[in-house]
Amino acid sequence: MLASSRRSGAVLFLGATLALLGFSLAPASVPTAPAAPATTDAAATAARFANADTTLQVADTRSVSAAEAAHHAMVASAIRVEGQDWLGTPYRWGGTTRRGIDCSAFVQQLVRATFDIELPRTTATQVHRGVRISRDELVPGDLVFFRRRGVRHVGVYLGNGDFIHASSSRGVTVSTMESGYWDRYYWQSRRILPEFEPPPPQPRLVSSEARDAVRALDSARTVRH
Repeated sequence: MLASSRRSGAVLFLGATLALLGFSLAPASVPTAPAAPATTDAAATAARFANADTTLQVADTRSVSAAEAAHHAMVASAIRVEGQDWLGTPYRWGGTTRRGIDCSAFVQQLVRATFDIELPRTTATQVHRGVRISRDELVPGDLVFFRRRGVRHVGVYLGNGDFIHASSSRGVTVSTMESGYWDRYYWQSRRILPEFEPPPPQPRLVSSEARDAVRALDSARTVRH
């Protein structure tokens, strides 16, 4: 019950906040995943995942506005809220529950619970959703895909090179794309969330003193003419 409330709260929090920024969130074959070493043990992974200093750094290769940085930070925060309950869940080929889950099912459920977006069940179909982007364009919420000898794997990008995924060797964990393994087998990225657009400019508020000054100036011009 607590996990369900937390997930619902994450969706509502993200939706309400993005609405203030002028956003809205729009809405089988056998999955596979390569075996790969995780970067940290379970305790260190949980600490890293919960640490805003590592997960909220985004857009490492380009400058962004304060509004865009805040948007990405909120997306990363919403993913962390939902993903926290999954950390340590064992990997199970074809699994879809917290007793065991594979990579594509985990991404499907994480994206559904966090963003209310429905993805297909397998990596083979997920890789065709959204818009393909380059690696240096990655921001939190993007899907990252890896491929080794025809075996596909998927995770959700968190920012600062980190992504959360269901590893076949460690279960649900956080890894860095800068590691030799994930860097070597990186395949492509897809954006499933709406592109960031800055909120419209707000009208400037004019003080009563300024309005009086303008009226006085207009009156003086009228008298001179």
